[in-house]
Amino acid sequence: MKYVKRLGRVMDDCIITDITNNIFLSDRPSKVNIVFLRGGSFSNIPERAAKHYHIGYAPLLLPSGGVSVESGKFNGVKSKTDIYDKEYRTD
Repeated sequence: MKYVKRLGRVMDDCIITDITNNIFLSDRPSKVNIVFLRGGSFSNIPERAAKHYHIGYAPLLLPSGGVSVESGKFNGVKSKTDIYDKEYRTD
């Protein structure tokens, strides 16, 4: 059973990598209408989005997710826990 789960995870990672490679063609930011933030527990993506918002690359940020499919709740921040040490509520 662990092998099947692991194989499924590898397939999921490949799909995510393929989608990412097609969406993000360059590391150079350009002005956009909105930045979509996929749900997650790591702070690097929302921090970078906030930076781009503040310097004028996007007038809007659209966060998503927040609730784990497995646990049914937000499981907390997994990076920079010394900074983001509160319990964050989600819908």
